[in-house]
Amino acid sequence: MRATVVALVIMTTASCDSLTNQVCGELSGKRKQYADTLNEAYASHLHAEQVPCYPNYLQVNCLSAVSAKTLDSVELSARQFDWDEVLVYDQQKALIRGDIGSM
Repeated sequence: MRATVVALVIMTTASCDSLTNQVCGELSGKRKQYADTLNEAYASHLHAEQVPCYPNYLQVNCLSAVSAKTLDSVELSARQFDWDEVLVYDQQKALIRGDIGSM
């Protein structure tokens, strides 16, 4: 009985992970190129990636101090790639730009 319950829990967990991966997908195309370009250009200052399961949200994590002018530029250019929201987090992981209210 116990082995059956354990097997059921493992199967359910694996199914959820598989479903999440299928539904959420991975960043690709022009948006992936944009994020890769940002990460390369600002490697020591920030890291950009898609928010998991929110394909229209770009998350930018500041690795060091980043000027407001640079963040304005990142946000403006991100909008050109149809990102609906740009979430910017400081080095302490506090949200400093963007809105998570619709998540």
